[in-house]
Amino acid sequence: MDHNNDSKRYGGDYFRFKIYSSKLKAGAFGSVRDLENGQYAGNVTLFWAGDVQIDVKLIHSSETVELLRRLRDSAPDKVYFYGYFEQSGAASERTVCNMFKPADGNMETCEYPDRATGEVWFCVKPKILSCESLRYHSMGSIKTVTTNKDSPFLSAQPCESECIATLPFFSELSCHFFSSPCLCEGMQIIDVHSPKQMGPLLATGMGGKTFLSYRCHGFPLRSQKGSFAAMHYIANELDGIPGGKDTVVAFTLWAHFTSYPVIFYVKRIRNIRASIVRLLARSPETLVIIKTANTSYKSIIGSDWLAKQLDQVMRQMMAGLQVVIVDVWDMTAAHRFPDQIHPPALIIMNEISLVLSYLCPK
Repeated sequence: MDHNNDSKRYGGDYFRFKIYSSKLKAGAFGSVRDLENGQYAGNVTLFWAGDVQIDVKLIHSSETVELLRRLRDSAPDKVYFYGYFEQSGAASERTVCNMFKPADGNMETCEYPDRATGEVWFCVKPKILSCESLRYHSMGSIKTVTTNKDSPFLSAQPCESECIATLPFFSELSCHFFSSPCLCEGMQIIDVHSPKQMGPLLATGMGGKTFLSYRCHGFPLRSQKGSFAAMHYIANELDGIPGGKDTVVAFTLWAHFTSYPVIFYVKRIRNIRASIVRLLARSPETLVIIKTANTSYKSIIGSDWLAKQLDQVMRQMMAGLQVVIVDVWDMTAAHRFPDQIHPPALIIMNEISLVLSYLCPK
């Protein structure tokens, strides 16, 4: 229905559809097809017999989707960052940084290109210090790019409808998680005094036979203040890994790109894909795992619709590669917990169990 309570004769609304059983603590996420006439068709696989509760949520109306699309593309600088310049014997300076030059063409900029990937990070040039004196990076803030007319579309809560049906069991599908043999008990953190959001974070276990390393995905990172030199692009990290049958690489990339036009994400994924191809060419036995986006929050810089666009891009661009896709989107959308950008522990444990089932299939 539209705002006049009349039936809509056009599509574009963004729905989520799932079935679940409170008794069995089970859920399954379904797909929704837009018939482009105000009607929508849902499809879902039945995984159990008996009572099934059907949950349909209108996450964003077509009008809200169009607003998100417009502000994503027309105001890419709504999320901005800070660069901190320091030099011995001089006062420190802080300027605004981003993935592109500032709209004000009169501002001088410092450019920080990555030769391997072609990625470039830009900062407004400090008044006194040189571009080479950039030492730290952090999240800046979020600009207000909406009007009073926009606010109602973004503040509205999802519309939810529920019904219960008794359905026959018509297919048999199963998934087994083998977590116990792979759990590395007694992992010891190696403290290198780095920020948790940036890394590197290191740990070792099982008598030194297991080594775990974590880094952030590089710019644009919405983080607390941390070292500029610690920002490494995923593609470059992959190119530095020898690989092999005892090497597992896992990454996720989406949440900090939702505020930008999709072309920025496409470029980043293209570089990562090329590095995965090189990695698998030199070490075909390397296991590469990609975690999808998850359902999250509803804001101008990171709504479900914005995240879904990037998730679809990633899946399409990684198609054909010998990689494992851990479908966290379906996992979080089907769960009984409310949407959270950082899902609760139970969902995380399910994610880890799924990953371990690929690490230890026997």
